[in-house]
Amino acid sequence: MKFKTDFVTNSSSTSFVVWGSRLDSEEVIEKFGDKLFESFKKDKYYEGQTKQEFINGVLFNEDLEDLITEKSDNLQLYCSYESEETVLGQYVTQMKDDQTLREFKEQIAEDFLKIGFLVLPEDVKYIEVFEGSE
Repeated sequence: MKFKTDFVTNSSSTSFVVWGSRLDSEEVIEKFGDKLFESFKKDKYYEGQTKQEFINGVLFNEDLEDLITEKSDNLQLYCSYESEETVLGQYVTQMKDDQTLREFKEQIAEDFLKIGFLVLPEDVKYIEVFEGSE
């Protein structure tokens, strides 16, 4: 039997479950938008798109995920086109058996610092995101 520990999907819904924080998407764009767009302009997929077209497209989220992984391979990213927020965190399954919840939250807070966001351990929350038809 196989267990899927990341995205769980079926034809009608998607879920994303982490210990982490919800960030305002505008703040994420402000912090990373210019850097990612400049890098994208050197990419083979660049065909004269404006910065806003790039940010609204799929490649922005993919490039953002790559950038976050470069700085911290523990953080997982969830961005929704319908939402004004970006969710970052660690999967519940990433917590070690001998680790307390406080230690896990401190580890997550350190990972947020690696990418330039100050999130205190006490502000790290259990987050479930569900999308799809009901």
